[in-house]
Amino acid sequence: MSKQRSAVLPGKQQQLVVQDVDIPTPGANELLIRTHSAAFNPVDYKIQEMGRFFEEFPRVLGFDAAGTVEAVGSDVKGYAKGDKVFAFIPTFAVSGATTVYGGFQQYTLVGDVATAKLPDNIDFDSASTIPLTLSTAADGLYNFLKIKAPWENSSVSDEYLLVWGGASSVGQAAIQLAKAVGYKVIATASKSGHETLKKLGADFTIDYNDKDVVEQISNITEGKLSLVYDSISTAETIPLVLKTLPNGGKVSFVQLTPETVKIDCPSNITYARAFAATVYTSHKELGGKLFQWVAKALADGRYKPNPVELRKGGVDAVQATLDFYKKEGIRGKKFVLNP
Repeated sequence: MSKQRSAVLPGKQQQLVVQDVDIPTPGANELLIRTHSAAFNPVDYKIQEMGRFFEEFPRVLGFDAAGTVEAVGSDVKGYAKGDKVFAFIPTFAVSGATTVYGGFQQYTLVGDVATAKLPDNIDFDSASTIPLTLSTAADGLYNFLKIKAPWENSSVSDEYLLVWGGASSVGQAAIQLAKAVGYKVIATASKSGHETLKKLGADFTIDYNDKDVVEQISNITEGKLSLVYDSISTAETIPLVLKTLPNGGKVSFVQLTPETVKIDCPSNITYARAFAATVYTSHKELGGKLFQWVAKALADGRYKPNPVELRKGGVDAVQATLDFYKKEGIRGKKFVLNP
């Protein structure tokens, strides 16, 4: 069996080890892709740091990939060898030790649900920034907040939706999905990100460092706000987010809120934590529609991927990038490497 270079996580809270592993064969509903670009997300270094989600090892991190189809499973329709695709790698849905899924290697298996063909106007690096953040935003917006979806040919008017942390990758996705059906989107971010968020569709931008940020939101909505997506979800943001809903409503937080953060909701507010993997587990139909819609929206400019900061060094640079990401962070764009 042919081999590939892979950045392997050998155990909980351990450093990555670059080694040769087998190139896998796709199952019936899977595709094997040659990974041209893989994007980094906070979940990558948090899994390594916190030891969450995976109990058996080895594993390969990296949940976003864009590349070329090398082989397709027997039940896969609509894809062929040579197709350029981007995909959300279904690592979360698989139990046991395995290296067949993961973006931080030269080849990976992906499912045929949360995958789409790359439009001609989007390159591999840009496309790789999309899948996980798009899926995280979609789970909170559609499965919990129950907003309209653009592929339903639905629209709304005079309804507000607040995206707290609009400049984050997930926040940018949430803004675009909500705006695609006509919500009046309010986005909080530092002032340096306001121009970008307006280009993505935000109707109102507010500096979350302002002491009167909650009052500013209230003045805009006149008490009509009932839907909030908090893409930051920390001990600092959660109390402020809850204050934006004095008349009650629903809040979608992100899944990686540390367990030490207590969410003490008033009785008139309900909340849930968005989890990206639902688009290829419990909500596969959503995943399929979401990825086919975003491919079309990328092609005609309705959806914009995150800006990219390319990291050099291929697979050998994954651990250093995770360390840098954890220490320095990144705003408004994503780290991407070419395995």
